[in-house]
Amino acid sequence: MKKSVPTVLLALLSFASVLSAGDNALSKSEKADGWKLLFNGKDLTDWKVDKWNPESISVKDGSIKCHGKPSMVYYTGKGKEMTDFHFKADVMTKPGSNGGIFFHTKYQDKGWPVGHEAQINQTQKDPVKTGSVYIVKKNLEAPAKDNEWFHYEIIVKGKRVETKVDGKTVVVYTEGKDAKGTRKLSKGTIGLQAHDPGSTVLVKNIKVKSLKKSSKYWIRLFLLPAVLLFHDVPWRISIQPRPCLSIVSKIRIPEGSTESENYPMMIRVSGKFVS
Repeated sequence: MKKSVPTVLLALLSFASVLSAGDNALSKSEKADGWKLLFNGKDLTDWKVDKWNPESISVKDGSIKCHGKPSMVYYTGKGKEMTDFHFKADVMTKPGSNGGIFFHTKYQDKGWPVGHEAQINQTQKDPVKTGSVYIVKKNLEAPAKDNEWFHYEIIVKGKRVETKVDGKTVVVYTEGKDAKGTRKLSKGTIGLQAHDPGSTVLVKNIKVKSLKKSSKYWIRLFLLPAVLLFHDVPWRISIQPRPCLSIVSKIRIPEGSTESENYPMMIRVSGKFVS
């Protein structure tokens, strides 16, 4: 029995390694779930610093360091135009620091950009604290501490924005139809803010997952009998209250193939997906 203990421990460690990853890397489960790594931990590849005060943005010890006169750094890599998404990163503030994570924004040479800002501030004099969607939804009590890493999440879907710190929801903001000005939900990239010379904010493990359904393989079938053409493909239909008339099937068949069997089909009725 004693000889089996090391084997059990090894198995547990192997399982843990599958679920977690080191800094600035994706775990196997994150890759399978569609997460994308935005920062490699080494340099600013796929990022662009503005021309305002570029010396305020640097990479230090595996994190993006924002410290100095006002400036911004923007993600400019593949998939930068985001609409509905789940963003997460690990953040640390030094005492008296202010910063922010902009989203639905775009690069500009100088000045605070368009879009919304998820505030970063534990102890700086601004009463608007971490977790706020700046200006439009305020949180006045810091949910994290200076000199400690905390996990920050921003979830945007439709007109709804939710921020989380260490897994706990801080604010939920729903944008109204009458929203005006530059702080509006639309689409865009991620930007990190260097606020002032007295502030130091470190950001690492920057990851994002799209929440928008891909339409690449969708075929719309508006008549139920048409589905019968694919009788060799496993499928089933889930009927919901007040179902819509359209049926959507998803078929992934390799190019050049003439056989439909053994390829999955997904049917949606009233927004419910089954496979």
